[in-house]
Amino acid sequence: PHPKATVDQFKPKEGWPDLTERRFATVDDATLEVTYTKIESFSRNAPIVATTLSPGKAHIFRVIQLDKPKWTKSGEYWLPRMPNNGREWREGWAVLYSWNSNGGFVELAKIPSAGELFRLGIKVPPDWSGLRAWSGLVSSQFDKKLGRYWAGGETQLFIDFKHPHNTVLLDYVQALGAKRTGWTDVIVAALLKAVVTPMEQNETAAKTLRQGYLNRDSSPTSQRVAAEAENYTEEA
Repeated sequence: PHPKATVDQFKPKEGWPDLTERRFATVDDATLEVTYTKIESFSRNAPIVATTLSPGKAHIFRVIQLDKPKWTKSGEYWLPRMPNNGREWREGWAVLYSWNSNGGFVELAKIPSAGELFRLGIKVPPDWSGLRAWSGLVSSQFDKKLGRYWAGGETQLFIDFKHPHNTVLLDYVQALGAKRTGWTDVIVAALLKAVVTPMEQNETAAKTLRQGYLNRDSSPTSQRVAAEAENYTEEA
């Protein structure tokens, strides 16, 4: 099992998203207890590491639902590799069915350089050197709807595209072309018949359902960024 990380295990780093901020937490209305949902999406079995994804080839992936708006492409949870099938994805990254029923994915194959972003009319922080993310292992989950335990333990990347250092790529990522996963091996009806692996509820970790941000306007800059991302996707 990969029990959830605790807030004491998280070590904030200047210039990276602070996962102890209230926008990354939930508060129980009755008890006022604070749950640090983003921190708890990581396993306590490994450190949560501040990582920079430098300009150039990236090849990171995000599984999405094809019927959702484009802002889901810029959600927070990314994969350093594409799973071979749906079962590997759900089990290794402990994805509850209520969070994501899959169907599609996007690949960020390239992170543009500061010069490329500048030519697109995008303001870049003076110290910009790439996307700033948190990397670590995924915590285990128990899917109440399916009655199924997902082990977790794979590596995930947490990228906050609202952070000033990362928002420069928000439009670029939202313009990425989505592709179908083609996965047919994780069918809800079949999983409902699966044998449940016992796990204590307090060993599961909370994550948020909605990931991503509101649609952006169709300004000339946004349109240029969209065209650049779409062109790169077609050429990749």
